[in-house]
Amino acid sequence: MEAGWRIELFGGIRATHDDLTIARFANRKAASLLAFLALNSNRPHPREILAELLWDDEDAETTRDRFRQALAALRRILEPDGVPTGSVLRADRTEVYLAPNAATTDVAEFEAALQIAASADTLEARSAALKQSLDLYRGDLLPGYYEDWIVPVRERLVELHRNALSLLTSVLEQQGNHNEALEMARRTVEADPLREDAHANLMRLYAAADRIPEAIRQYRELEQTLKEQINSVPSPSTQGLLARLRAGVQPVPAERADTVTSRSISLIAFEPEGGAVPLDSRFYIVRLVDGQFGTAVDRRDSIVLVKGARQMGKTSLLARGLQRARGSGAKVVLTDLQKLTNAQMETADALFFNLAEMIAEQLELEIDLGALWGTARSWNVKFWKMPMFT
Repeated sequence: MEAGWRIELFGGIRATHDDLTIARFANRKAASLLAFLALNSNRPHPREILAELLWDDEDAETTRDRFRQALAALRRILEPDGVPTGSVLRADRTEVYLAPNAATTDVAEFEAALQIAASADTLEARSAALKQSLDLYRGDLLPGYYEDWIVPVRERLVELHRNALSLLTSVLEQQGNHNEALEMARRTVEADPLREDAHANLMRLYAAADRIPEAIRQYRELEQTLKEQINSVPSPSTQGLLARLRAGVQPVPAERADTVTSRSISLIAFEPEGGAVPLDSRFYIVRLVDGQFGTAVDRRDSIVLVKGARQMGKTSLLARGLQRARGSGAKVVLTDLQKLTNAQMETADALFFNLAEMIAEQLELEIDLGALWGTARSWNVKFWKMPMFT
Protein backbone atom coordinates (compact mmCIF):
# COMPACT_ATOMS: atom_id res chain seq x y z
CA MET A 1 0.00 0.00 0.00
CA GLU A 2 1.39 3.40 -0.94
CA ALA A 3 1.18 6.41 1.32
CA GLY A 4 -1.73 8.73 0.59
CA TRP A 5 -4.04 9.03 3.55
CA ARG A 6 -6.92 11.50 3.82
CA ILE A 7 -7.61 12.56 7.39
CA GLU A 8 -11.13 13.88 7.94
CA LEU A 9 -11.52 16.04 11.06
CA PHE A 10 -14.81 17.88 10.54
CA GLY A 11 -17.66 16.24 12.43
CA GLY A 12 -15.36 13.54 13.83
CA ILE A 13 -12.05 11.92 12.91
CA ARG A 14 -11.66 9.36 10.14
CA ALA A 15 -8.65 8.17 8.17
CA THR A 16 -9.19 6.83 4.67
CA HIS A 17 -6.85 5.23 2.13
CA ASP A 18 -8.25 3.82 -1.10
CA ASP A 19 -11.16 1.63 0.04
CA LEU A 20 -9.94 1.40 3.67
CA THR A 21 -11.61 3.59 6.30
CA ILE A 22 -10.51 3.84 9.94
CA ALA A 23 -13.09 5.44 12.22
CA ARG A 24 -12.13 3.79 15.51
CA PHE A 25 -8.74 4.32 17.12
CA ALA A 26 -6.93 2.53 19.92
CA ASN A 27 -7.70 5.47 22.21
CA ARG A 28 -8.64 9.14 22.03
CA LYS A 29 -5.08 10.32 22.61
CA ALA A 30 -3.86 8.40 19.56
CA ALA A 31 -6.62 10.05 17.53
CA SER A 32 -5.75 13.46 18.96
CA LEU A 33 -2.07 12.94 18.14
CA LEU A 34 -2.94 12.02 14.54
CA ALA A 35 -5.14 15.12 14.27
CA PHE A 36 -2.36 17.40 15.51
CA LEU A 37 0.25 15.88 13.19
CA ALA A 38 -2.14 16.09 10.23
CA LEU A 39 -3.05 19.72 10.91
CA ASN A 40 0.61 20.65 11.39
CA SER A 41 2.23 18.43 8.78
CA ASN A 42 4.63 21.05 7.47
CA ARG A 43 7.23 20.59 10.21
CA PRO A 44 8.65 18.08 12.71
CA HIS A 45 7.55 18.32 16.33
CA PRO A 46 9.72 17.67 19.40
CA ARG A 47 8.46 14.74 21.42
CA GLU A 48 8.41 16.76 24.63
CA ILE A 49 6.08 19.36 23.11
CA LEU A 50 3.70 16.71 21.76
CA ALA A 51 3.68 14.92 25.10
CA GLU A 52 2.89 18.15 26.92
CA LEU A 53 0.01 18.89 24.54
CA LEU A 54 -1.53 15.47 25.15
CA TRP A 55 -0.66 14.70 28.77
CA ASP A 56 0.05 17.94 30.61
CA ASP A 57 -0.86 16.54 34.03
CA GLU A 58 0.91 13.15 34.01
CA ASP A 59 4.23 12.13 35.55
CA ALA A 60 7.19 11.82 33.19
CA GLU A 61 7.39 8.02 33.14
CA THR A 62 3.68 7.58 32.47
CA THR A 63 3.80 10.24 29.75
CA ARG A 64 6.65 8.51 27.92
CA ASP A 65 4.90 5.14 28.06
CA ARG A 66 1.59 6.53 26.82
CA PHE A 67 3.26 8.53 24.08
CA ARG A 68 5.07 5.42 22.80
CA GLN A 69 1.79 3.49 22.90
CA ALA A 70 0.01 6.23 20.93
CA LEU A 71 2.78 6.27 18.32
CA ALA A 72 2.71 2.50 18.02
CA ALA A 73 -1.08 2.55 17.58
CA LEU A 74 -0.82 5.15 14.81
CA ARG A 75 1.93 3.24 13.06
CA ARG A 76 -0.19 0.07 13.01
CA ILE A 77 -2.95 2.08 11.30
CA LEU A 78 -0.92 4.22 8.90
CA GLU A 79 1.76 1.66 8.07
CA PRO A 80 0.17 -1.80 8.08
CA ASP A 81 1.94 -4.89 6.77
CA GLY A 82 3.51 -4.21 3.40
CA VAL A 83 4.03 -0.47 3.94
CA PRO A 84 7.66 0.53 4.65
CA THR A 85 8.25 1.86 8.15
CA GLY A 86 8.62 5.64 8.08
CA SER A 87 6.84 6.10 4.76
CA VAL A 88 3.95 7.83 6.56
CA LEU A 89 4.83 8.33 10.23
CA ARG A 90 8.38 9.40 10.95
CA ALA A 91 9.67 9.33 14.51
CA ASP A 92 13.05 9.25 16.18
CA ARG A 93 14.19 9.87 19.72
CA THR A 94 13.62 13.62 19.43
CA GLU A 95 10.96 14.41 16.81
CA VAL A 96 7.77 13.10 15.25
CA TYR A 97 6.03 14.14 12.04
CA LEU A 98 4.10 12.91 9.03
CA ALA A 99 6.17 12.33 5.91
CA PRO A 100 5.75 14.99 3.19
CA ASN A 101 2.71 14.35 1.00
CA ALA A 102 1.78 11.32 3.10
CA ALA A 103 -1.58 12.72 4.15
CA THR A 104 -4.12 15.40 3.33
CA THR A 105 -6.95 16.74 5.47
CA ASP A 106 -10.45 18.02 4.83
CA VAL A 107 -9.45 21.08 6.88
CA ALA A 108 -6.67 21.93 4.42
CA GLU A 109 -9.09 21.45 1.52
CA PHE A 110 -11.64 23.69 3.27
CA GLU A 111 -9.11 26.49 3.76
CA ALA A 112 -7.81 26.12 0.21
CA ALA A 113 -11.35 26.52 -1.15
CA LEU A 114 -11.75 29.69 0.94
CA GLN A 115 -8.50 31.09 -0.41
CA ILE A 116 -9.72 30.47 -3.95
CA ALA A 117 -13.00 32.20 -3.10
CA ALA A 118 -11.19 35.20 -1.64
CA SER A 119 -9.13 35.73 -4.81
CA ALA A 120 -11.77 34.73 -7.40
CA ASP A 121 -12.28 37.14 -10.31
CA THR A 122 -15.93 36.31 -10.99
CA LEU A 123 -19.08 35.69 -9.00
CA GLU A 124 -19.39 32.23 -10.56
CA ALA A 125 -15.90 31.19 -9.47
CA ARG A 126 -16.41 32.61 -5.99
CA SER A 127 -19.76 30.87 -5.63
CA ALA A 128 -18.31 27.51 -6.71
CA ALA A 129 -15.39 27.76 -4.29
CA LEU A 130 -17.60 28.77 -1.37
CA LYS A 131 -20.02 25.91 -2.06
CA GLN A 132 -17.10 23.51 -2.13
CA SER A 133 -15.89 24.78 1.25
CA LEU A 134 -19.35 24.37 2.80
CA ASP A 135 -19.65 20.83 1.44
CA LEU A 136 -16.38 19.96 3.18
CA TYR A 137 -17.54 21.37 6.53
CA ARG A 138 -19.46 18.32 7.82
CA GLY A 139 -19.51 19.62 11.39
CA ASP A 140 -17.26 21.34 13.91
CA LEU A 141 -13.65 20.22 14.22
CA LEU A 142 -13.19 17.11 16.38
CA PRO A 143 -16.42 17.30 18.39
CA GLY A 144 -16.03 15.82 21.84
CA TYR A 145 -12.29 16.58 22.02
CA TYR A 146 -11.33 19.34 24.44
CA GLU A 147 -7.54 19.41 24.59
CA ASP A 148 -6.23 22.96 24.99
CA TRP A 149 -4.75 23.05 21.48
CA ILE A 150 -7.97 21.96 19.78
CA VAL A 151 -10.38 24.57 21.14
CA PRO A 152 -8.85 27.71 19.51
CA VAL A 153 -8.44 25.90 16.17
CA ARG A 154 -12.06 24.77 16.32
CA GLU A 155 -13.25 28.30 17.09
CA ARG A 156 -11.25 29.74 14.18
CA LEU A 157 -12.76 27.23 11.75
CA VAL A 158 -16.26 27.85 13.09
CA GLU A 159 -15.82 31.55 12.36
CA LEU A 160 -14.49 30.83 8.87
CA HIS A 161 -17.54 28.63 8.22
CA ARG A 162 -19.92 31.37 9.33
CA ASN A 163 -18.14 33.96 7.19
CA ALA A 164 -18.35 31.63 4.20
CA LEU A 165 -22.11 31.23 4.69
CA SER A 166 -22.56 34.99 4.89
CA LEU A 167 -20.40 35.69 1.84
CA LEU A 168 -22.11 33.01 -0.24
CA THR A 169 -25.46 34.60 0.64
CA SER A 170 -24.23 37.88 -0.89
CA VAL A 171 -22.81 36.11 -3.94
CA LEU A 172 -26.07 34.26 -4.63
CA GLU A 173 -28.06 37.46 -4.25
CA GLN A 174 -25.82 39.27 -6.74
CA GLN A 175 -26.24 36.37 -9.15
CA GLY A 176 -30.02 36.71 -8.89
CA ASN A 177 -30.47 33.37 -7.08
CA HIS A 178 -32.81 34.83 -4.45
CA ASN A 179 -34.26 31.53 -3.23
CA GLU A 180 -30.79 30.07 -2.68
CA ALA A 181 -29.69 33.30 -1.04
CA LEU A 182 -32.62 33.10 1.38
CA GLU A 183 -31.78 29.51 2.26
CA MET A 184 -28.14 30.40 2.82
CA ALA A 185 -29.17 33.36 5.01
CA ARG A 186 -31.28 30.99 7.13
CA ARG A 187 -28.29 28.66 7.50
CA THR A 188 -26.15 31.60 8.59
CA VAL A 189 -28.64 32.47 11.35
CA GLU A 190 -28.85 28.83 12.44
CA ALA A 191 -25.04 28.63 12.63
CA ASP A 192 -24.90 31.64 14.97
CA PRO A 193 -28.26 32.78 16.40
CA LEU A 194 -26.56 35.70 18.17
CA ARG A 195 -25.13 37.14 14.97
CA GLU A 196 -27.31 40.19 14.53
CA ASP A 197 -26.07 41.09 11.06
CA ALA A 198 -27.17 37.63 9.85
CA HIS A 199 -30.71 38.24 11.15
CA ALA A 200 -30.76 41.69 9.54
CA ASN A 201 -29.60 40.27 6.22
CA LEU A 202 -32.33 37.63 6.32
CA MET A 203 -34.90 40.34 7.10
CA ARG A 204 -33.69 42.33 4.11
CA LEU A 205 -33.92 39.31 1.79
CA TYR A 206 -37.45 38.55 2.99
CA ALA A 207 -38.41 42.15 2.24
CA ALA A 208 -36.85 41.99 -1.23
CA ALA A 209 -39.09 38.98 -1.91
CA ASP A 210 -42.17 40.93 -0.68
CA ARG A 211 -42.38 38.74 2.43
CA ILE A 212 -42.62 41.55 4.97
CA PRO A 213 -44.49 39.54 7.65
CA GLU A 214 -41.67 36.99 7.67
CA ALA A 215 -39.10 39.77 7.93
CA ILE A 216 -40.93 41.14 10.98
CA ARG A 217 -41.11 37.65 12.52
CA GLN A 218 -37.35 37.35 12.00
CA TYR A 219 -36.87 40.57 13.93
CA ARG A 220 -39.01 39.21 16.77
CA GLU A 221 -36.91 36.03 16.80
CA LEU A 222 -33.74 38.10 17.06
CA GLU A 223 -35.28 40.22 19.81
CA GLN A 224 -36.22 37.16 21.85
CA THR A 225 -32.86 35.45 21.32
CA LEU A 226 -30.89 38.49 22.45
CA LYS A 227 -33.08 38.93 25.51
CA GLU A 228 -32.85 35.29 26.60
CA GLN A 229 -29.20 34.71 25.80
CA ILE A 230 -27.42 37.95 26.70
CA ASN A 231 -30.15 40.19 28.15
CA SER A 232 -29.81 42.67 25.31
CA VAL A 233 -31.87 44.25 22.52
CA PRO A 234 -31.31 44.71 18.76
CA SER A 235 -29.02 47.57 17.78
CA PRO A 236 -30.43 50.93 16.58
CA SER A 237 -29.50 50.04 12.99
CA THR A 238 -31.57 46.83 13.08
CA GLN A 239 -34.43 48.66 14.77
CA GLY A 240 -34.20 51.24 11.97
CA LEU A 241 -34.36 48.47 9.38
CA LEU A 242 -37.58 47.18 10.98
CA ALA A 243 -39.08 50.69 10.90
CA ARG A 244 -38.22 51.12 7.21
CA LEU A 245 -39.74 47.76 6.33
CA ARG A 246 -42.95 48.63 8.13
CA ALA A 247 -43.05 51.94 6.26
CA GLY A 248 -42.70 50.13 2.94
CA VAL A 249 -39.19 51.40 2.22
CA GLN A 250 -37.07 48.84 0.38
CA PRO A 251 -33.76 48.17 2.19
CA VAL A 252 -30.39 48.89 0.64
CA PRO A 253 -29.00 45.89 -1.33
CA ALA A 254 -26.13 43.90 0.09
CA GLU A 255 -22.54 44.95 -0.56
CA ARG A 256 -21.48 43.72 -3.95
CA ALA A 257 -19.84 40.33 -3.49
CA ASP A 258 -17.25 41.01 -6.20
CA THR A 259 -15.83 43.86 -4.12
CA VAL A 260 -15.50 41.81 -0.95
CA THR A 261 -11.87 40.91 -0.40
CA SER A 262 -10.21 38.31 1.80
CA ARG A 263 -11.09 40.38 4.88
CA SER A 264 -14.32 38.34 4.89
CA ILE A 265 -12.34 35.10 4.99
CA SER A 266 -9.61 35.53 7.58
CA LEU A 267 -7.15 32.66 7.32
CA ILE A 268 -4.92 33.46 10.27
CA ALA A 269 -3.47 30.20 11.59
CA PHE A 270 -3.81 30.22 15.36
CA GLU A 271 -1.45 28.12 17.44
CA PRO A 272 -2.13 26.05 20.58
CA GLU A 273 -2.69 28.04 23.76
CA GLY A 274 -0.45 27.12 26.66
CA GLY A 275 2.77 25.14 26.60
CA ALA A 276 5.51 25.72 24.07
CA VAL A 277 4.75 27.41 20.76
CA PRO A 278 6.12 25.65 17.64
CA LEU A 279 9.81 26.14 16.95
CA ASP A 280 9.11 28.06 13.73
CA SER A 281 6.27 30.13 15.19
CA ARG A 282 5.99 33.62 13.75
CA PHE A 283 4.47 34.70 17.06
CA TYR A 284 7.51 33.84 19.17
CA ILE A 285 9.30 36.95 20.42
CA VAL A 286 13.09 36.68 20.67
CA ARG A 287 14.35 38.37 23.84
CA LEU A 288 17.74 39.12 25.39
CA VAL A 289 17.56 35.94 27.44
CA ASP A 290 17.39 33.87 24.22
CA GLY A 291 20.89 34.97 23.28
CA GLN A 292 22.17 34.36 26.79
CA PHE A 293 20.63 30.91 26.89
CA GLY A 294 22.02 30.07 23.44
CA THR A 295 25.50 31.17 24.49
CA ALA A 296 25.30 29.01 27.62
CA VAL A 297 24.26 25.99 25.53
CA ASP A 298 27.12 26.57 23.08
CA ARG A 299 29.60 26.82 25.98
CA ARG A 300 28.19 23.57 27.42
CA ASP A 301 27.66 25.26 30.79
CA SER A 302 26.99 22.78 33.60
CA ILE A 303 23.95 24.64 34.93
CA VAL A 304 21.67 27.16 33.22
CA LEU A 305 18.89 28.43 35.47
CA VAL A 306 15.76 29.84 33.79
CA LYS A 307 13.35 31.61 36.13
CA GLY A 308 10.07 33.36 35.41
CA ALA A 309 6.36 33.52 36.20
CA ARG A 310 3.83 31.19 34.59
CA GLN A 311 2.96 31.74 30.91
CA MET A 312 6.09 33.83 30.32
CA GLY A 313 7.62 31.52 27.70
CA LYS A 314 9.95 29.30 29.76
CA THR A 315 8.83 26.11 28.00
CA SER A 316 9.21 27.74 24.58
CA LEU A 317 12.69 28.95 25.50
CA LEU A 318 13.62 25.50 26.77
CA ALA A 319 12.38 23.83 23.58
CA ARG A 320 14.59 26.16 21.51
CA GLY A 321 17.55 25.50 23.78
CA LEU A 322 17.09 21.74 23.38
CA GLN A 323 16.86 22.11 19.60
CA ARG A 324 20.05 24.18 19.58
CA ALA A 325 21.85 21.57 21.67
CA ARG A 326 20.73 18.78 19.33
CA GLY A 327 21.90 20.80 16.34
CA SER A 328 25.37 21.07 17.88
CA GLY A 329 25.58 17.29 18.23
CA ALA A 330 24.75 17.06 21.93
CA LYS A 331 22.51 14.35 23.32
CA VAL A 332 19.45 15.67 25.13
CA VAL A 333 17.59 14.14 28.05
CA LEU A 334 14.41 15.72 29.37
CA THR A 335 13.33 15.30 32.98
CA ASP A 336 10.55 17.01 34.92
CA LEU A 337 10.77 16.65 38.68
CA GLN A 338 7.26 18.05 39.06
CA LYS A 339 5.90 14.95 37.37
CA LEU A 340 7.61 12.47 39.71
CA THR A 341 5.38 10.82 42.28
CA ASN A 342 5.89 11.03 46.03
CA ALA A 343 7.03 7.40 46.07
CA GLN A 344 9.66 8.13 43.42
CA MET A 345 11.09 10.92 45.59
CA GLU A 346 10.63 9.29 48.99
CA THR A 347 14.37 8.66 49.41
CA ALA A 348 17.49 9.87 47.65
CA ASP A 349 18.09 6.33 46.44
CA ALA A 350 14.60 6.12 44.87
CA LEU A 351 14.94 9.57 43.28
CA PHE A 352 18.26 8.84 41.61
CA PHE A 353 17.19 5.38 40.50
CA ASN A 354 14.21 6.94 38.68
CA LEU A 355 16.43 9.66 37.20
CA ALA A 356 18.87 6.99 36.04
CA GLU A 357 16.01 5.04 34.46
CA MET A 358 14.79 8.14 32.57
CA ILE A 359 18.29 8.89 31.29
CA ALA A 360 19.06 5.31 30.26
CA GLU A 361 15.77 5.03 28.39
CA GLN A 362 16.06 8.31 26.50
CA LEU A 363 19.71 7.69 25.57
CA GLU A 364 18.98 4.04 24.76
CA LEU A 365 21.78 2.86 27.02
CA GLU A 366 22.34 -0.85 27.35
CA ILE A 367 22.60 -1.06 31.13
CA ASP A 368 21.18 -3.32 33.81
CA LEU A 369 20.02 -0.78 36.38
CA GLY A 370 18.70 -3.51 38.65
CA ALA A 371 22.14 -5.07 38.89
CA LEU A 372 23.86 -1.71 39.35
CA TRP A 373 21.46 -0.63 42.09
CA GLY A 374 21.69 -4.05 43.75
CA THR A 375 25.23 -3.35 44.89
CA ALA A 376 26.14 -2.09 48.33
CA ARG A 377 27.39 1.25 46.98
CA SER A 378 25.64 4.46 47.99
CA TRP A 379 23.14 6.05 45.61
CA ASN A 380 25.53 8.80 44.50
CA VAL A 381 28.25 6.32 43.55
CA LYS A 382 25.78 4.10 41.70
CA PHE A 383 24.38 7.06 39.77
CA TRP A 384 27.81 8.28 38.66
CA LYS A 385 28.76 4.76 37.58
CA MET A 386 26.32 5.03 34.67
CA PRO A 387 27.97 4.83 31.19
CA MET A 388 27.56 8.49 30.21
CA PHE A 389 29.51 9.56 33.30
CA THR A 390 32.29 6.97 33.21
